[in-house]
Amino acid sequence: MEIKKRIAYLDMAKGIAIIAMVAGHVSLLPWEPIRKLIFSFHMPLFFILSGFTTKETNGNPLVNIKKYAKQLLLPYLYIAVISSLILLIKNDFTVQALFNEVLRILVGSGVPADYGPGKPIFFDTLPVVGAIWFLPAMFWCKTIFTLILKLTRRHGEWMRAIICTFLTIFGYVVGQYYKLPLGIDIAFFAVGFLYLGFAARKYDLLQKTNASWACVAVALWYLGIRANAIELSARYYRDFPMCIFAFWGAVGATVAICKICEEMLDKIPIIKPILSFSGRKSLYILAMHHLESLFINWNSIALKIPLSPLAQGILIAVLRIVIAISLAWCYDKFYTFIKDRITKRNALK
Repeated sequence: MEIKKRIAYLDMAKGIAIIAMVAGHVSLLPWEPIRKLIFSFHMPLFFILSGFTTKETNGNPLVNIKKYAKQLLLPYLYIAVISSLILLIKNDFTVQALFNEVLRILVGSGVPADYGPGKPIFFDTLPVVGAIWFLPAMFWCKTIFTLILKLTRRHGEWMRAIICTFLTIFGYVVGQYYKLPLGIDIAFFAVGFLYLGFAARKYDLLQKTNASWACVAVALWYLGIRANAIELSARYYRDFPMCIFAFWGAVGATVAICKICEEMLDKIPIIKPILSFSGRKSLYILAMHHLESLFINWNSIALKIPLSPLAQGILIAVLRIVIAISLAWCYDKFYTFIKDRITKRNALK
């Protein structure tokens, strides 16, 4: 399987995960079984596939860290600042409100203080930044992993596996007591996902996954669902030993989804381009989904829809997915147009 073709499948898998993320934020959808299925894989998949696309280099790790800051922290700041400006305009613009918005950005929490285990390390309450909590958490995770790759370059792969296992356990324990700013504790926990993706690429494990191993992956995914899945932003990693099944269930789900994209969805003309676009532009979809949530009260809209709660939830999920993808497509076209105009203008100088 060529790398280019494999990357196409990864884009489709990311597309499934980002669409699942949008649907997972619809509170009208029941936890059993819909949201539990979504939370069994969607955010861990991004960490695993990020590890899969991470390349080991001999250069200065600061180069990669600066690149990650540009790719993840800058978009986080842009989206967070725009969100804060919207909220300040919608609500009363006071010094206290401005302070709260600055605090919201610096803390970067995806959930309130009382949701999930762990308490804020500095505050009694947490101003919630929303879905974009993922961006700083991913930055810290990739930064930590980059340093691990640098420090263990002259050691065997076993050393990396031990260090990443230790840091995953460390992140698990810390997350049960504290919610650290900018998802640093989540980053430590997710290092295990990133390393498994890196190892899968290094040893070409996805290519070697045949039907039998795919069935094993599906079985792990089922066990992860039975273990009640993982909510990374809330630090709901499940109690021992169910946390082990939840963790490996997300790994199995990622493998299974990649194989489904490779063997099945890649052959469907309509679905393939939608999922591929969603995967390539998952950051745009995350941003648009986050921003539309500031303007639309979906629960109020659902109350006006004469359907059952489940049907309301499904309809709202579909609408939010369509809106997020459509806005991301429009932004992508606009950005490409402006970029091309600037490039042509500079070429004429």
